[in-house]
Amino acid sequence: MGKNIQDLRVQKTLMGLSSSLLRILEKKNFSKVTVNDICEEAMISRSAFYSYFQDKYDLLEYSIKTINQSILEDIRTSGFKSKIYKLLENLKKNKKLLKNIIGETYDSTLGNLVHRKFEEDLKKIIITRDSDSFNLKCPFEISSVFYISGITSIIMYWLFKDNSYSIDDMVEYIFNLLPKDFVEEEGIFFDKI
Repeated sequence: MGKNIQDLRVQKTLMGLSSSLLRILEKKNFSKVTVNDICEEAMISRSAFYSYFQDKYDLLEYSIKTINQSILEDIRTSGFKSKIYKLLENLKKNKKLLKNIIGETYDSTLGNLVHRKFEEDLKKIIITRDSDSFNLKCPFEISSVFYISGITSIIMYWLFKDNSYSIDDMVEYIFNLLPKDFVEEEGIFFDKI
């Protein structure tokens, strides 16, 4: 992005471009979206678009960061099960949009959002409890990557392949797949709900 984002007019233009892209993505796969489509929807010129973004991918990255901030704010203060529930609820609500973003390439941005949140929570466990107290067969860092990746993959599978399970079911399945040492931890990572 080229201009100072503190300027109110700039912020309004950025929000307009982002909103326009997201509206288009409700109907169309990202690979088929053009800068012209975005400019027409936002009612701005191509030169104005390019004064803020290098290309449609740059705008997509900006838009995803905005979405991620919103999701993270929504789940930040919740317990583990509540975080998973709110995350699944938000993802399900925006399924069409997400499919059109992730669709062809399985853009890792969404996966990284989920991954980062669980990683933050796992790191909190390490700080509050000695990782040697977990009954794991390999280093904690390796185990945490394994479980984080598994949770991310399960969520993506549920969202895009098999949405027949309810959000409540998925929260329980994810919770039940984790090691008892993690599940029994109260407070920071796995609040009992």
